[in-house]
Amino acid sequence: MTLWYLPIEPYDERYTRQLDDWVVLELEKREIDYVRVPGKTPYENVSQGQVLDAIGRPLWCFEQTKTLLQEMQKGTLQDGDKIFTMDIWQFGIETLFYAANQKNINLDFYGFNCAGSFEWYDFINLSGIGIWGKHLERCWFEQAKKVFFASEKLRDMAFRNQMFSDPRKAVITGLAFNSDYVLNEAGVMNNQKAFNYPDKTRTVVFPHRYDMEKNPDIYLDIIEKMKDDWINFVITSGRKELFGTADYKRAKRLEKEGRLKIHSGLSKQDYYNLLLESSIVFSSAKQDTVGNCILESVTLGCTPVVNTGVSYEEFLPKKFIYTDGCVDEACELIRKYIDKPENAFSYIKRYDNSLGNMIKEMGY
Repeated sequence: MTLWYLPIEPYDERYTRQLDDWVVLELEKREIDYVRVPGKTPYENVSQGQVLDAIGRPLWCFEQTKTLLQEMQKGTLQDGDKIFTMDIWQFGIETLFYAANQKNINLDFYGFNCAGSFEWYDFINLSGIGIWGKHLERCWFEQAKKVFFASEKLRDMAFRNQMFSDPRKAVITGLAFNSDYVLNEAGVMNNQKAFNYPDKTRTVVFPHRYDMEKNPDIYLDIIEKMKDDWINFVITSGRKELFGTADYKRAKRLEKEGRLKIHSGLSKQDYYNLLLESSIVFSSAKQDTVGNCILESVTLGCTPVVNTGVSYEEFLPKKFIYTDGCVDEACELIRKYIDKPENAFSYIKRYDNSLGNMIKEMGY
């Protein structure tokens, strides 16, 4: 019995390169018989697209499915094998199950649900894809033996939108993460060293993509309201220029006025150095996700200031959370923690077990 692992295309500017490494580390630690099935993409970076590349993503998935079909044809992919994808938006995978059905081959399909049409603020809905994308999702969910979710809130959204014919398929595992890996890449021994980093500054970081579902306007409102607080406000981007579906003209204006610093084209190491030197990581996201960038930032010693309404409330205590959309509350928390930060690492350590939870749910 072989586990066929389908990674997301590994981009440095996203978390997907690390995610691929984390999965492989967990599989090898458990000595699981697995085959990593990469795809092919013509892009080294995201050229156009909100999360992954608009053309590169389907090309990568189609190549993975093509490989699996060829392995089925050769007899290497066999009855009883397992398929595991880290993004259940796996374009073309339904053709594998068509072929398996005709050849009387039983395959167990498992996938992590990163986002979906059932989440109103996800770009799939905001871009209009959700109108037809929900039918693709139901197809993939129906084929799956289990679908893994990062949080209870996300799973319940899927239930409310009737995405499952069998609710037992939906399993909360947590978001895949590896804090030791992040600390090692950042060059610090442990979280306490990161929290007590000697070069900490009065800096607040907005770590998200500059897109509507991340709601950066709230952050800009805070910058304007706290103009006399002598705090460094930062927006980060792995892309060469700041762009996204949110209006960035205001951000550019604030940068010209010296009230905001936009760090574009950051390497992962540069980004980690910035987090180590920062005191607070800020989120105003509307899209519901546990958030890899929040887990990274807290691991590297930032105090979280995040909003209600999303899954942050499942793992962070109220003292780090402001009412969604309330600028005054957010400003109060920033003033509270900018000079007296608080280490929140103990609240996010659970996510180091998330991949192990998925592997266990697959029967290993």
